[in-house]
Amino acid sequence: MHACTVIALLHAASAMTSTLPPTTTTPITTPHILTSAEIVRRAPSKGSDRRPVVVLHGLLGQKRNFRSWCAALAEAVHHKRRIVTLDLRGHGDSPHGPLEYPSMAADVLATLESLKIQECCLVGHSMGGKVAMACALRAPALVKELCVLDMAPASYSTADGSNWKKNRELIDALRNLDLDACSGDKKQADNLLARKVLDPSLRAFALTNLQLRDERLSWQFDLDGIVRDLDNIARWPTLPGTYDGDTLFVKGQRSRYVRSIHLQEISSKFPRFTLQSIDDCGHWVHAEKPQETCDVVREFLDRDDVE
Repeated sequence: MHACTVIALLHAASAMTSTLPPTTTTPITTPHILTSAEIVRRAPSKGSDRRPVVVLHGLLGQKRNFRSWCAALAEAVHHKRRIVTLDLRGHGDSPHGPLEYPSMAADVLATLESLKIQECCLVGHSMGGKVAMACALRAPALVKELCVLDMAPASYSTADGSNWKKNRELIDALRNLDLDACSGDKKQADNLLARKVLDPSLRAFALTNLQLRDERLSWQFDLDGIVRDLDNIARWPTLPGTYDGDTLFVKGQRSRYVRSIHLQEISSKFPRFTLQSIDDCGHWVHAEKPQETCDVVREFLDRDDVE
C-alpha cells in the first residue's frame, strides 16, 4: 500500500495558525431530502456487521462518481457495512438550493433520518468533506466516525497556494461554454472547453454532468447556483463545538488542500484525528489511487477499537 502515515501531534499543531478566517454561520434553509443509492455487498461478512458508511461527493460530482470505489470498499471491509452514496444539493438528481455548509449538512442529516440511519460513518471528498465535517459537529450522536478525503476545515482562495485557483478557472470556463453551439454533441462541447481547460481528465469529469434532452445539451448540476455561491463553497463557516469521534483525514501527497497550516484548526475541532497521505497523488485520491485510498479507509473502518 503506497501510503505514508502521519500521526498528528497536538503540541506541534498548536504552534501553527491559519491565514484565512472562516465565515460567520449562515441561517439554515429548509432541508432537502437528497437522492441516494445503496451499494450491495456480494460476499458474506467476515465479522459482525457494523454501522453504515455514507459517502458524499465533491464539487461538480455526483453519487455515481463513487460507484466503483464504494463497490470495492464494500467487498474489502472485514465487517460488513451498508454503504450509501448521496447527491448533494445542486448536484446529480437532488434538488437545488443555496450552497452553504450548514444547510447542506441539514440536507444530509434529514436524508439519513428518512433512510432510518441512526448511526453512521460519514466519508466526504472535497466539498463533501466539508459537509461531512459540518454534519459531525452538528450531530455527533449520529456521525460516530468521520473520514475526510483531501479537505481541511479551512477557507481557500485563488492566491493561497492551494488548488482552489483551478476550481475557479474551471467554473468560469463552464459558465462561458456555449452549449447551444454544440448542437447536442458532447464531443463538440469537449473541443470548445479544451480551449480553456487543458487537462483532459478534468474536462471529462466536468462533462459527465452534461445531459441530452430534446437534442439539446444542459447541465445536470445547478451551474448558476454554483457560480453564485462559489465563494461560500471555498469558505469554512464558524461552527460551534468539537467532534470527539474517531476521524481520519486522507490527503493526496501532491495536493495543497491539507497542509501544516491547517493542523491547528483540525486538532481543535477534531481532536481524535489521524492524517494519512497517499503517495504520488493529487486531489482526487479515490480516482487517481483508488486501491490505495480504499485500503486506507478500509483499515480505518476495520480497526479493533470501533465504539
